Amino acid sequence: MVCPCRSVSACAAFAPLPPSVLFPFFFPFFWRFCAQHTQFSAKGRVTVNPHAMSSIPDELFGRWRMTTFNGLNFVDLGYQPCPMSLEPAGDRVEIFIQIVNYMSGTLEYRDGQLIGSLMSTMIAGEGLFEEIEEAFGEGIEVGMDVLFEEATMTFSQGGNSFVFVAQPDSAQQ
Repeated sequence: MVCPCRSVSACAAFAPLPPSVLFPFFFPFFWRFCAQHTQFSAKGRVTVNPHAMSSIPDELFGRWRMTTFNGLNFVDLGYQPCPMSLEPAGDRVEIFIQIVNYMSGTLEYRDGQLIGSLMSTMIAGEGLFEEIEEAFGEGIEVGMDVLFEEATMTFSQGGNSFVFVAQPDSAQQ
């Protein structure tokens, strides 16, 4: 074994400490660590949803598919719906969506709107979907209104509306 000081022989700086030396120092810190990190469950509290105290509705989270943009149904036009995932991130919402590019970001939910900015890959696509992607990104930056109706969610901002349907394996079904 070669020491970092490049000594071939056993070097005091590199020699591992035996357990008999470590144990008296490590043991009390180990128990204190365990006690501090299990204190929540030791008091008998029930774990709750991380965003339960926030104003974010539970229906928002899950896997969705954008099926309609401004009344244009993608399936009727011969296209696949655009997948989107919304996940809790503390008191914010983590979004992942693929229209032409993969877009993601951490958004705020305030007064029934999703607000934030999205990061995106840079790939050119079909004109309609580039228009959808631009409208979606601008809408999120300004503040996208969110409306729920059963397993359907509508985002709207200005003159644009985006209709999402919950995926069958999602919690909204």
